[in-house]
Amino acid sequence: MELVLYKKGGILDLPRATLDPDLWEFDGQPTLREDVKDIIVDSFMDWVEEQGYSTDWVQDMYFIGSSAGYQYREISDIDITIVPNLEAFHAEISDDKEEIREFVRKMIKELNGFLIGKHDCNYYIRMEATIPIGEAIYNIFTDTWIKTAQPLPPEYHPETKFKDQWLVAEARAATIDTVIGKLRRRLSDHEILQEYSEDPDYEERIKPRLEKKEQAIDQWVQWLSREYKDLWRARNRAYEVEGTQTSSANILYKFLERYGYNHLMIGLRKIREEWTVEDIKELLDEFESIV
Repeated sequence: MELVLYKKGGILDLPRATLDPDLWEFDGQPTLREDVKDIIVDSFMDWVEEQGYSTDWVQDMYFIGSSAGYQYREISDIDITIVPNLEAFHAEISDDKEEIREFVRKMIKELNGFLIGKHDCNYYIRMEATIPIGEAIYNIFTDTWIKTAQPLPPEYHPETKFKDQWLVAEARAATIDTVIGKLRRRLSDHEILQEYSEDPDYEERIKPRLEKKEQAIDQWVQWLSREYKDLWRARNRAYEVEGTQTSSANILYKFLERYGYNHLMIGLRKIREEWTVEDIKELLDEFESIV
């Protein structure tokens, strides 16, 4: 099974004194390093051309997210938003919504997640054809800041700044921990029952119990899958309304991301229709090794 990527860095991290020197250069106002810019632009353009399309529809390319600001880690994601010329995009790619979704899904599957240094690079296409929302927004084509990242004072601490939201997130994580514990125990029960596969009365005595454990496993896989979907939707709604990372929904999402919960739930969501015990155990083992 291909495991999902684990994202790190953002609003819950301590601030740095400068932008990431692995990505930015500082001759006056910070600008994206030329070698990094070339990789970001060429990787996307080459992929589009490999699909048999021209890139004339690519109107703007924006660098946003934690790697464009002062709250980054050495493995923070590089988030790139593509803004198309809609008329050219529809003429070149498609004006059918399902075909567009398929194009984007293929891009995410085949292109997103490649490394620039230690940073995962991920592309998104903003079909609204407007400048994306973000705390820091950099136009890669023009090498200009649309919204400049703002330094934070050294005494700034996210756990203090977002004290109330942090407590809410701790409680939500505790609920998820309870479900993960139940899932772990049902997997152990399942493993123990499989040891009786050669038992003479397996069909009558063991198999019904095994099926009941599988139903319980499925119940908690589906619960965790829905939990992630609810968190993701709430965060997106808050971002569209408030236009800032400081919403309670985003703090909750980032908290769970920070400690690997999203990583686990995304993985379970991907296999929720056709899970295997081995796949679930692999995801749980990785989750426990993240922090």
